[in-house]
Amino acid sequence: MLGLKPELLIIYRKRINNYLYKLQISNKNYNYYNWIRKIVIDITYLLHFNSYPTEKEINDFDIFIRAIAEMPKNYIYNLKVLKQIYNLKYFRLRFKKRLNELKNKKDNRCIIDEWIKTNSFTDEDLMIEFIHNLL
Repeated sequence: MLGLKPELLIIYRKRINNYLYKLQISNKNYNYYNWIRKIVIDITYLLHFNSYPTEKEINDFDIFIRAIAEMPKNYIYNLKVLKQIYNLKYFRLRFKKRLNELKNKKDNRCIIDEWIKTNSFTDEDLMIEFIHNLL
């Protein structure tokens, strides 16, 4: 909840409103699952990093969600779970790169930046908190 201070909530609301305004919603035929998935991923990254996700980060999200959906089946050799296990290294490297970018910029006004300012989280803690928020 550290990144949800009242003054930041105002900024986040504006950021979300700007994003939704730019969506260009029309009477096109949509695959609503993909459309909503894109909105959720984009807004998650905008609020946490104040930037959009890359295609690789979107793929990380998809791999992660598919693996989570398979976990109740309790089958460790499930291909979707194995893909996530294999992808964790690359997810961590991409997360670490974003984290370093945030640490080297000033006035980020995003959730992870607020977590960094507390000096109470390791980089790994920050990654786990971000993953937690993806769910």
